[in-house]
Amino acid sequence: MPQSQLELAVNHAIRDRQAYISRALGTAADAKRPNAWREYGYPDYLQFDDFFRLYERHGIAHGVVQLLVGKCWETRPEVIEGAEKDSKRPLTAWEREFNALAKRTKLWRAFADADRRRLVGRYSCLILQIADGKAWNRPITGAVGKLVRVIPAWEGQMRPSEWNTDPLSPNYGMPTMWAYNEAQVDPNTEDGTPERSVSIHPDRVVIVGDLRDGVPFLKAGYNDFVNLEKILGGSGESFLKNAARQLAVEYDKDVNLADIAKNYGVSPAELQVAFNDAARDLNQGLDVLLAVQGGTAKPLVATVPDPQQHFDIALQSACASVQMPSKVVVGNQTGERASTEDLRSFNKRAQGRRTDELSGDIETLVQHLIDKRLLSKVSEFAVVWDDLTESTQAEKLAAAKEMALINREFVGSGEPVPFSSAEIRNTAGFDNEGEALPPLPDVEPDAEV
Repeated sequence: MPQSQLELAVNHAIRDRQAYISRALGTAADAKRPNAWREYGYPDYLQFDDFFRLYERHGIAHGVVQLLVGKCWETRPEVIEGAEKDSKRPLTAWEREFNALAKRTKLWRAFADADRRRLVGRYSCLILQIADGKAWNRPITGAVGKLVRVIPAWEGQMRPSEWNTDPLSPNYGMPTMWAYNEAQVDPNTEDGTPERSVSIHPDRVVIVGDLRDGVPFLKAGYNDFVNLEKILGGSGESFLKNAARQLAVEYDKDVNLADIAKNYGVSPAELQVAFNDAARDLNQGLDVLLAVQGGTAKPLVATVPDPQQHFDIALQSACASVQMPSKVVVGNQTGERASTEDLRSFNKRAQGRRTDELSGDIETLVQHLIDKRLLSKVSEFAVVWDDLTESTQAEKLAAAKEMALINREFVGSGEPVPFSSAEIRNTAGFDNEGEALPPLPDVEPDAEV
């Protein structure tokens, strides 16, 4: 992520201090071997760039983030005036105003993107671009312009540059200015100079996540993702080495290597180069002969262990750290489908995250828009989601059919039926306000039809 020279120096000093503490105290859970993590190749101290690289280049880590965000934002929320119980009534003027703002600024797309970035880091930010004729480092005061755009930003792009240090202030410990770097790939420009940042006033920034105590989504399973990379990389390297057909020539004890070098027209010291050239020609060509006098050429083939068992163990540990079933994460790549119970567990996980985390973040954004007069004031509002744990239409119809069959058995025994038609309709997913079918006309037995 782009950083100024001062930020690079500060982060370097922090990393050195953390490394010193880690060497002194150790980081592993094994009290007998406190430096085991370092021996295993796990970093002692993790920064945002570590998680960003993991998300960008590791298939499983990238997949768990995308999968959870995709499920949580499978449908968009509704922001309604009043309490959640008022969601069934017609739209109010305030709700129409908010929906128009959300559509104009593509708010939900930007918020979903910020949610994805928040999972990679401790937090992300939404930058409010307002047409008020003021620089971004100025507060929102006076005549407020129109909200033009909402820009999601990574933690590595948005760094607090100034803090509120007044213990009596209600915003104590919060940023009083942000430093924003638009670029996020290379910390330096093409000519090698550091990328210059833009200062943004907190009035124009909404934090998604927890700036103080936020924990990256991938942190608990970081070591497991490293293990997965080792298993996949090591297995791939082993297969490559076997496919490369590296040759070893074993000569009899009576063979004089000086004579062989003389035949090649090289000195004994240069004989290895000649052998390498012969092996390269053999591997690159289709109709190539390797002549060996007094020796035997053998390919160097290593036995490659099946990585499946070790991969599955690391995968299950990584999935446990993010509370997601492994079969849901990898899909059909292992030849097994996720069970219905796994899917229900994952849907429940996403639904809980909607109500426990995302609703609070959305409420913070809406309240900020109201406070800065970018949205009309309202006495109460609520965030409403549909239910991801709700049964599918096929499951509802199957349950309604089962209720109807139970009713039929009760009718046959002369007992009153346990389920009313209204209950069966509700179970099938239909309301009870539909028009009832007209009764069949009475027909006399002898009447002509």
